[in-house]
Amino acid sequence: MFLQEIGSIPILNHKISDWNLLETVIFCLGIGGTSLRLWCFKCLKEYFTFNITVKKNHKLITTGPYSLIAHPAYTGGGLMIINVIFLWYQLCSYVPEYFPASQFGSFIWLVGWWNIITQSIFLSLIFKRVFHEEKLLKDHFGKEWDVYFNQRKRFIPYVI
Repeated sequence: MFLQEIGSIPILNHKISDWNLLETVIFCLGIGGTSLRLWCFKCLKEYFTFNITVKKNHKLITTGPYSLIAHPAYTGGGLMIINVIFLWYQLCSYVPEYFPASQFGSFIWLVGWWNIITQSIFLSLIFKRVFHEEKLLKDHFGKEWDVYFNQRKRFIPYVI
């Protein structure tokens, strides 16, 4: 086992048939989130940027995932983050191999709080970005944005 842990003997992942329901659902959410973000980038075409900006001759995109929700790319990102959180907790099973038993509880506590703090900061920054983006779009498109935004939810259709 030691040789496997240091990388001398390759270990293949579990067979997909060995996954439990939680692992399968989280995997599907990650794939779905990634696919949703890529679909958004394809729909936005030349209007996609990582910076919040309005380009010359900018048009309001209302097709594809944007026909259901106002910010589908952020929804996709949120689905992808669930995989990151799950990965942190999957790594905790390796802790007893590398840390003395006396430090194990402290490490789990630290990882849990680190995860809560970083995800909280991440979410607050995302919401700040969303509100800034909405203000910029409202200023640029005016009434067209109001009509579009009032017919959709922000992140999850018919919910939020």
